[in-house]
Amino acid sequence: MENTNTERLHTLLQELQQSLQSLTPAEMNANNQAVFQTFPALQQAIGPLTVEVNQMQSNGNLTSEQVDQARQNITTIRTAIQTITGQIEQAEGAVVTNYRSALGPHKEQFESVSDSEQQTMNAGAYYSVQAYREYENIIQLLHEINAELMDMSQSLEHQLLDEQPDPPVILDQNFESDPAPSRLSP
Repeated sequence: MENTNTERLHTLLQELQQSLQSLTPAEMNANNQAVFQTFPALQQAIGPLTVEVNQMQSNGNLTSEQVDQARQNITTIRTAIQTITGQIEQAEGAVVTNYRSALGPHKEQFESVSDSEQQTMNAGAYYSVQAYREYENIIQLLHEINAELMDMSQSLEHQLLDEQPDPPVILDQNFESDPAPSRLSP
């Protein structure tokens, strides 16, 4: 389970890197460039975290302090992902606005033709559609990374709880195993 989370995270990070590399300079304009520059830092934070979590889980004997610190690090990364996702969604909204304004009343006609015809019909709208798709892909990858981080956090917590001895069950001396008689019975 733990290694599966780590492997999946690394796969998602690679896919994210590929998606970022496919963005054109226009899609990474001055407004969005600051957002996209945060991705390397995000990747650098996730890498050591996954190594640390794997070591903790394989060594066993977790302490609540270790788990709390790792879970805090996961929360910090998840918060950064949510912030970045919101910023990309804003950029995506601007792309949609550009698309609609570029097409005006010809939107239906534009959407009914093939990609190559769209490109010759209205290059600006065509590139807006491509940018929208790429932003959607990046947002989806960020959601998946966030979900994997939540799973990793939960896995740590469960492992910690599983390693704790079960508390003793102490029954009160006056404990009755039969339920109280119903007041509705005749």
